[in-house]
Amino acid sequence: MESVANPRIVAEVVRDVYAIAAAEPRRTAIVHNGEVVDYATLADWIRSTAGLVRAAGPSPAPVAIIEAFTPRTIAAALGVWAAGRAYCALDPAAPVSRLETLVRDLGCTQLISTSAEDRVPEVAEVIRPEWTVTSGGGEDVLVPVSPEDPAYVLYTSGSTGTPKAAVVPFRAIAAVVPELVRLYDVRPDDRVLHFTPLFWDTSLEELLPAFGRGAAVLMDDQADIDLHYVLAEYEVSVLNLPTSFWNEFVGFLLDEELELPKTLRTVVIGGEQVRLDMVEQWRRLGADHVRLLNTYGSTETALVTHAWELSGPGVAPGREVVDVVPIGAPLPHVDQKLVHEGRVVTEPGAEGELYLAGDNIALGYHARDELNAERFPVLDLGDGPKRYFRTRDLVAATPSGALVFRGRADLTIKVRGIRVDIGEIEFWIGRHPGVASVVVVEVEKNEHNGLVAFVVPRREADPDALPREVIAHLRANVPPYLVPGAVRVVPELVHTRTRKIDRDGTRARYADDLA
Repeated sequence: MESVANPRIVAEVVRDVYAIAAAEPRRTAIVHNGEVVDYATLADWIRSTAGLVRAAGPSPAPVAIIEAFTPRTIAAALGVWAAGRAYCALDPAAPVSRLETLVRDLGCTQLISTSAEDRVPEVAEVIRPEWTVTSGGGEDVLVPVSPEDPAYVLYTSGSTGTPKAAVVPFRAIAAVVPELVRLYDVRPDDRVLHFTPLFWDTSLEELLPAFGRGAAVLMDDQADIDLHYVLAEYEVSVLNLPTSFWNEFVGFLLDEELELPKTLRTVVIGGEQVRLDMVEQWRRLGADHVRLLNTYGSTETALVTHAWELSGPGVAPGREVVDVVPIGAPLPHVDQKLVHEGRVVTEPGAEGELYLAGDNIALGYHARDELNAERFPVLDLGDGPKRYFRTRDLVAATPSGALVFRGRADLTIKVRGIRVDIGEIEFWIGRHPGVASVVVVEVEKNEHNGLVAFVVPRREADPDALPREVIAHLRANVPPYLVPGAVRVVPELVHTRTRKIDRDGTRARYADDLA
C-alpha cells in the first residue's frame, strides 16, 4: 500500500481487483453456493456501484449497505470505497425500526440494497446497482481519499445497551492489510472461506488479503451448519473462525471421528479467550500440518493487533503455555503499553490495562465526544504524546513478549460487596473436562446480586452430575466468592449474529431456570 504519509491514497484492494481483472479476467474471485464470480465480473460490479454512488452526490455520512451475505454485498462495499466513500453494513435480521435508528444516528442519506427482498429503512436515496453487467464494463473508478477519511463504520455493543458506531479510516486499512497478508501467508492459489457477515469486521480479515493476492473467496450458506462438508467440498485452504465456533467444531470432529480436509493450511481464531484444553484437543485431530493462529483485536483498532501461533509445523506443543493461552504478540504496525494505576508496567508478569496506538486506531465513536475522550485519550506514556485506545482488557506480558489475558476491566461486578471478575470464573469453569462452553451471568434474587453459570456439556459428560462436579472443581481452585450460586446445564448458549456468545441473550432464554 502507499504510505499513509502521502496526502492522498486509494483503496488499494480495489486497485488490485481491477489489475487482476485486466490481466486474468476469468480468474475466480468468489464462489457462492457453487456459482462462480470471476474477477472481471467483480470489477464490473464495483465500477457500477461506484458510478452510482458518485452520481448520488457527495455526503459526509457513510453509505448504508443492507447485508445480504452474497457476492453483491462484497462488491457494494468495494464500490463505495472506489467512490472514495465510507460504508456502514447493516444486519438485515434487525428490526426495521432499529435500522432506521442507526441510519438516523449516522445521518445516512444513501443506502445500497443488494436484494429486491431487502426491508429498507427510509433514506433520501436507495441505490440499486446493475448486477447484470458483463466483463469489459467501462473505465476503472478509483477516487483518491485522505488517509484520515472514514473507510467504514461498524456498530459495537455497549455495556449500557446503546450501540457505539466506531469510525475506521483508510489509513487503518493501509496499515493492517499488508500485515495480515504476511501473517496468514495468503497466496494467489488460496481458497479462503468467507464465514462472517460484512457488519462484523472479521469479514475484512477474510476478504481484503484474499483479493489483494488474487485468491478465491468461498461462500456457502451451509457453512455454519455443516462446516466440515463445506471445507472439503470447496477445498478451503484458509479459514477464520470465532473462537466459540471453533470450540464446537473441534468437539464435533472428535465426536464424529472426522479428519480435517487435507487442503486446509491455516486456521485463524479470535474474538474470545482460547481454552488450553481445546488446543490440546485440536492436536488430537492430527492437525500438525495446519497453522493454528490465535488473534486479538477490536473494532476500534482495525481488525488484528496481536497474534500467536498455537500449533503447526515447527511449533513445539505447549510452547510458553502454562495455564493460559496467549492472545499474542503485537504486530509490527502496533504500539502497545500496559498501564496500571497511571504507570506503564514493563516487567514480565505485571498486569495492566492494554493501551494501543498507531495508524490502525479508529477515528473514534460517531457523535460520542465524552466517550471518545475517555477511550481515545492523547497521552505521553514515555515516548511523546500519542493518541491511544483504551481496550479495557487486563493483560500481562510473558518473557517472550506475548500477552496473556487476565480479564475485563468492565466485566468486574460486586457480589455482596466483593469485586468479582466474571471472566476469571468462566476461565476456571472452562477448564473442567466435561464443559464444552460456559457463560456466567449476574442475577438479582432476594434483593441481592448473585451469579449463575450456564454450561454446555461435552458428549461424554454426565449432565446430571456436571453441576456438582463444576462446583467442586471451583471450590478446589478459586476463593469462595468466585463460586457461582448455581450451575445450570443447557443444550446450547445463545450467540450473536456475529457468532460471539451473547451473555444477555443466554440469560433471557433460560430465565425460567433462574426462578
